[in-house]
Amino acid sequence: MVQVKQIIVLGLVATMLASCGIGDMVRNKKGLYFDGHQFRVRSAKDGDAREDFIVTVSRASQSVEGAREAGRHEANRYCITNFGKSEKTWAAGQGPDDENIAARIVDDKLTLRGRCAAW
Repeated sequence: MVQVKQIIVLGLVATMLASCGIGDMVRNKKGLYFDGHQFRVRSAKDGDAREDFIVTVSRASQSVEGAREAGRHEANRYCITNFGKSEKTWAAGQGPDDENIAARIVDDKLTLRGRCAAW
């Protein structure tokens, strides 16, 4: 009987969180919000190895710091989705912590590349 009550309570909590839009605070259908700006992000396999990824952050010129964090978030999501953990290494000169990141924004897009730590 206790398990049924726990399931009901968990279901109610999940419904309440979904109805108040908690998930929409960070990501919605239009993109991610960082530094007060909305960014569209995409991640994909980069080359033949699934461990290698590329992240593209659109509208990057509105906030370099926001674009940097949106890209980092999307890279974490890609690695967790594919390998169950967020551990990764960034390609040389292609990570979000590089000092010259603003110079890498081309056509209002920031591109990041890295490699997820595989199982």
